[in-house]
Amino acid sequence: MNSDQAEVMISNLVDILDELRGLRSDFLEFTGHNVYKMSEAVDQIGDRICGGSNGIGGADLNEISTAIASVEATIDLK
Repeated sequence: MNSDQAEVMISNLVDILDELRGLRSDFLEFTGHNVYKMSEAVDQIGDRICGGSNGIGGADLNEISTAIASVEATIDLK
């Protein structure tokens, strides 16, 4: 490996590190700065969609999907 290849490799590793730091920041913001595990955050979002925790949806995601499909079937999506 020559010095130019090493510089390219170092630059790529720096870019990867920056991307990982950004993803970590996004994750911490999404989960309330690590208050929840990702699975708990997903469950809460699902509950809101499906009707749990004062949500607005149906009994489960399948019921939501069926309702959306029936709406799509009644309108022209073109």
